[in-house]
Amino acid sequence: MSIENKAYVNANRDGFIISNKNNSNQFEYSILSIDGKEITKGFTNYNKNIDLSKFRKGTYIFRFKNEKGVLESVKIARQ
Repeated sequence: MSIENKAYVNANRDGFIISNKNNSNQFEYSILSIDGKEITKGFTNYNKNIDLSKFRKGTYIFRFKNEKGVLESVKIARQ
């Protein structure tokens, strides 16, 4: 079984979604500034909007462990 995690920007909101076809479980994440400083962390579910409306415009790193325990990083830009 292949695992597919994809990040999608939600054009209707200031946020994005980590999509997973086979999983809607909760996972822990952290959001870091582009220089690697942790800004916030929390829990969310796959396929749910992750709200960025309280963040300033800029580029951030979204970091999470997938269901195999592998740390993944996604660069996100808030415009």
